[in-house]
Amino acid sequence: MANKNFTAGINHPDNIAFRKKHIARHVELGRTLERGYMKIAKRVGYVEANRALNAASQRLQRGDLKLSWDDDQIVGWCKRRANECSRLAGIHDEQTAVAKITKILEGYGLEFPETNDLFGLAPGIARTECQKWWRRQVRRIQAREVDELARSWRLVHNKGEIYCSDDTLKRRTKQKARNKKLLQRLEAENDIGQTYTLDELAALGISNPEIKRAELMTRMRGFEELAQSTGKVGEFYTITCPSKYHSTLDRGIPNEKWNKSTVREAHEYLTDMWGRIRACLHRRNIEVFGFRVAEPHHDGCPHWHLLLFCDYSDIGTIRSIFTRYALQEDGEEPGAKRNRFKAVSIDPAKGSAAGYIAKYVAKNVDGFKLHDDLYGHDAKLSAARIDAWASCHGIRQFQQIGGPSVTVWRELRRLQGEEDGIIEECRQAADSANWCAFCLLMGSGRGQALQIVRVNQLDTDTGELCIATEKTVKQYENRYGEPVTGRIVGLIGQGCAAVTRLWDWTVRQIDHITSHVRSKPKPGFNLYQVGFGIGAA
Repeated sequence: MANKNFTAGINHPDNIAFRKKHIARHVELGRTLERGYMKIAKRVGYVEANRALNAASQRLQRGDLKLSWDDDQIVGWCKRRANECSRLAGIHDEQTAVAKITKILEGYGLEFPETNDLFGLAPGIARTECQKWWRRQVRRIQAREVDELARSWRLVHNKGEIYCSDDTLKRRTKQKARNKKLLQRLEAENDIGQTYTLDELAALGISNPEIKRAELMTRMRGFEELAQSTGKVGEFYTITCPSKYHSTLDRGIPNEKWNKSTVREAHEYLTDMWGRIRACLHRRNIEVFGFRVAEPHHDGCPHWHLLLFCDYSDIGTIRSIFTRYALQEDGEEPGAKRNRFKAVSIDPAKGSAAGYIAKYVAKNVDGFKLHDDLYGHDAKLSAARIDAWASCHGIRQFQQIGGPSVTVWRELRRLQGEEDGIIEECRQAADSANWCAFCLLMGSGRGQALQIVRVNQLDTDTGELCIATEKTVKQYENRYGEPVTGRIVGLIGQGCAAVTRLWDWTVRQIDHITSHVRSKPKPGFNLYQVGFGIGAA
């Protein structure tokens, strides 16, 4: 009888019309809304499903902006808003223009851009006049709202759309295709006539998953070698959020304890916990180094894996500190002591620390040499979903803990010839992919042997800081009229200095009508040796 009542209610003409009306407003998300609606209706009835659908429809609508639009519609809308802000800036003084623009932004849940007091309000106004700025804001809001909607309807889980929603995966796939197409249409030429497409150059950097994975494993292996040479041991830890941060249980059953928290909020919980743990370790003069990997549970809630190296005598204290902070919030709930913090000692007799964490790196990059993930899904497909999850929610998947600057390491790999002193020693270590030797030469913390030199630290008239160059380094401005002060130009340390960004680059669209001969990267061509970046548009 109950089943007949359910069928009669959900298939009533008025109910069907209601459902179609709301789904038609957000046709791009029609499949998600329909599946979510039916899931809620079967669990708690069609009346609650109607309420959920109505709430979702309102959530996806911000004034005249629909977060369910496809990207072409978003681009067109952003162009109109940028033009509107430009018109306001042209007919009002700065203060009045900012007030009116801020009101427009608030209507869409956005804030007026933060600007440096030295440059006044002009750069902030310039951003709101820029279509690209609007697109960045709206795409970020859209991606997170749509994915969180799917999580709130319990569509993201092991038995459904694992790690992230299908809409998030589709959006990320389209974004990558769009970016690749753009990079293929742009070329960069330096001042010695070398010309490459940006797509060719991107394939040679850490945006290439193979290179990213190889660099991560090189650094992890180097840390392990450093630990062995200094008598330290490896520990592998996993920290997890309290149950209230998880929307769905492993079997796809809704978690009634869920507090409606987002992926970002769960990640911030782990970040805050780690900050307290590090502060406690610092107070006790306990040093650790290694890596942190952030990855999603099946329902999108993040958890962290940490490969840490430390003194053997500190293991008990470190584990105690982790346990204490992991159980500070809701530590008495069932399963907390078993699941919140897990520790495994790395036994060299059973395998290397780098080998232990390799599967976690591969799982979160490209699924290299993995058949299945933890839940039995194809590893390569899972890697694509994890990448989409991280991109959507702005999660930094890998973070080095302790050790020297990887930016210095990458800058050294740009250098082609022999240098002087400590720069040459570090260059040889970096060029031979010897992270352990690099660590020993560099040290860590503020006292590292080499430091980055940026444009604003270089006197372009006197060559102060001992940076030798045949030409004056230019001062650059961004598209919003602010001086670019963070651009890297070289390295300095222990009385030695070197320019690492050798050339200016001009980026332009490829002219297919009057095409010219372009250079092509040769096998083994290294992006770091290109020196790309000092004058890139």
